[in-house]
Amino acid sequence: MLAELGRILLHKPLNAPRNTLKSAIILALFNAASAIVSVTLAGEIYSALGGAMPLIAVHTRNTASLVAFYLTVFVLRTAIFTNVLVLAQRTVDRQRIGRLIRQLVISELLPLPMSFLLSVIFHSLTLITFFTVVSAVILIAMLYRFSQISRATLAQRVAELDLINAFGRSLAADLPVDELLEGLHHLVTRLVKNEMFVVALYNSGQQLISFPYISHEGKRLTRTPRTLNKGLSGYIINARHALLLKGDVLAQAAQLGITDIQAPIPLCYLGIPLIAYNQVIGTLSVESFTDPNAYGTNDINLLETLAPQAAVSLRNTDLYGRVAGITREITQLSDVSAEFNQTLDLDEVLRKVSQALIKISGAERSAIFLANDDNHTINLV
Repeated sequence: MLAELGRILLHKPLNAPRNTLKSAIILALFNAASAIVSVTLAGEIYSALGGAMPLIAVHTRNTASLVAFYLTVFVLRTAIFTNVLVLAQRTVDRQRIGRLIRQLVISELLPLPMSFLLSVIFHSLTLITFFTVVSAVILIAMLYRFSQISRATLAQRVAELDLINAFGRSLAADLPVDELLEGLHHLVTRLVKNEMFVVALYNSGQQLISFPYISHEGKRLTRTPRTLNKGLSGYIINARHALLLKGDVLAQAAQLGITDIQAPIPLCYLGIPLIAYNQVIGTLSVESFTDPNAYGTNDINLLETLAPQAAVSLRNTDLYGRVAGITREITQLSDVSAEFNQTLDLDEVLRKVSQALIKISGAERSAIFLANDDNHTINLV
């Protein structure tokens, strides 16, 4: 119970997710209730098997009763936690249940014999000695709980980095932008919960921000391009650093001088700049409409780890598209030139030139005008 409450104060040095006071109290009460039920039933079995009450000394006749007591407490606690996990997940996840049982063996079954020692110390030694031992046991339990949280956080961080690395290895320069953004969306959703995911791209030549990918609760949305000095994306591009807004997003944005925020307005907003080769090419943002504290420092660090890789991939995809386009145009021009050399008929040459212009430019029509001998007028040919 103390460990759950202490997690509220020590979540930063532990680099662990922060527990709210409400959730900490609920967890503490749940643990206390399950312990009371388990110990009460186990105590009845202990008494029925002839266990000594109070337990003030070591006797071999108490061995069977104590073993039955410890096993009953462990089995009941395991059953309670397992059923709660299944109800919460609404499915039977055998791997998670296996991890839970292993954790309970370490955190519940192995420390149970300490209850016997505390009982003997309480009846045999002074109160000062008893409280000293109890304080040490509580401190050890809290340290163990904190180490569990740290290990779980570290394991989660390693898994997240593995996902990011796998995403980077799966990218190819010729991957279409839409597929790249779709893959990026799926990855971010696995890493950070969100109801809206937005990728904005910045055209420095036109000073415009476009929105090639917006997903709101699984539905694709569109937005018209906007100028650089408007909205949250424009602020992030100019500032070149992450932006986290919680609660009253409009009021916090106004304090930063951000105006013209497009609906819907989230309760929590986290935006990260996409920087490739020291140039800001856009932003990546996640939004929550249900939880004002949906994002924090860990989410910023995670997305800032992903953002450079995503930015370079988007930049390389754009450059690849440009190079591929230039290559196609050069090939087409070479083919047209070869066709020109096959005839000396002017009308045929002009026809092929017109067809080549339509093919290369993608236009629907083309026209060729030739100057007259006086060089003052032209004729459509």
